[in-house]
Amino acid sequence: MNTQLNYYTSKKINPVDIPNGGPKWQQHYTQRKNLIEQQLKIPLTWFKGKNVLEFGPNKGEHAAILAALGANITLVEPNYLMHSGIKENFYNNKLEHKLKAIHSSTLENFKTDEKFDIVWAEGFIHALSNRGTLIQKLCSHSKDKIIYTYSDKNGYFFESFKRYLFKRVLETQKIKNSDWSKIYMIAKLLFLKPFLKLNSSRSFESWVRDVIINPCQISNSLDNFQELLSYSNSIGFNYFSGSPSWDQRNNYKWYKNINTRLIEDEYNENISFFITGSIEDNFTISEIDKINKLTNFFIDYSSDIKAENIINDFKFPNQFYFNEIQNIISNIHNFDKLLEIYEESKVSNIWGMPNHHVCLTKS
Repeated sequence: MNTQLNYYTSKKINPVDIPNGGPKWQQHYTQRKNLIEQQLKIPLTWFKGKNVLEFGPNKGEHAAILAALGANITLVEPNYLMHSGIKENFYNNKLEHKLKAIHSSTLENFKTDEKFDIVWAEGFIHALSNRGTLIQKLCSHSKDKIIYTYSDKNGYFFESFKRYLFKRVLETQKIKNSDWSKIYMIAKLLFLKPFLKLNSSRSFESWVRDVIINPCQISNSLDNFQELLSYSNSIGFNYFSGSPSWDQRNNYKWYKNINTRLIEDEYNENISFFITGSIEDNFTISEIDKINKLTNFFIDYSSDIKAENIINDFKFPNQFYFNEIQNIISNIHNFDKLLEIYEESKVSNIWGMPNHHVCLTKS
C-alpha cells in the first residue's frame, strides 16, 4: 500500500470533499466542463457512449460528471472508505445505470483485458515511485486517450514555501502533530483569506490536510514534464492538450503554416509562468535552478525528510518575491509580526502552477 493511500485511509481524508448538490457541486460541475472542453480540448459530446476507466476517483466527484455527459464508468479505487460515497454520488444524480463496476485495487495491481476509450488518473501519480512505467500502464488500457496529473517541479515553488512556512510556525509555536485544533487554527490565520480568493470547489480543511500537511509530498514526487512525456511517446501516445493551458504553438497562425516547434521547447519557454502563475515574469536559467533547489529543500523539510539547511547562506534571486520570502523567514520566531508581514505580502496570494493535467492521444 503506498504511503498516500495509507495517509488518506488512516485519516479518513477525501481530498476532493465536495458536497453533492448545492452551489459547490454546481461550481465543481462548471469547472470540470471548462477543464474538459476549453483546456483539454475534448468536446463534451465526445463522451456520449464512451467507456471510461478512472483510477483513484475518491467518491466519484469527477466520474459522475463524465457519466452525466453520457459515458459508461468503470472505477478503480483502493480506498474502500470511498466506495459507499461513489454509489451515493451516482444514485443522487440518477446515474446508477452508468456505473459499470467499482474495483478495489491499486493502479499497480489492476488487471483487465478490456480497452477503454479514455483512461483517467488524477491526484495520485506523484505519490508513486515508478511513475513513468505506470503512465505506460495507463496507456496500455486505452485505445484512444489518457489523462493524468503530475506535480510539476517548476510550478511547485510557492506551494512548497507555504508548506515550509507552516511547518516552521508549528515548530516555533511548539504545536504537536496530534493537536489538530491548534494546527487548523494556525492554518486559518495564515492561509484562509488567500484561499478564499481562489475558485476552489473543495473545502479549506481538505486543502490543508491534502496540500499543507500531507507527508507524502517530497522532492522525489516532483516531475519533469519532458521526462514523463518520453515514457508515453515511446509506446505511441503523444501530447494532445493540457491544463494549465500554455501551448501557444498554433496561436495566430494560418492552418497552412505548419508548426514544427516541439512541445518540450514550448514547455521550457513557459517555466517562469509555471513558477508564479503570471506571464509577466521571466526568470533566467540560473534563477530557475536556484528556485528548484529551494523547492526541494522546502518540501522535504515540511515532510520531515532530512535535508541540508540551505537557507542561511542561500543567495536568493534579486526579485521582490524572494525579498518578501526572506523577510517572512527572518521573523519566524515572532508569529504576530510574521503574520502581519505575510498578510501584507504579495507572495501570500501567489500559488504558481503546481499541478498539471496532461492529455495524451494514441498516434
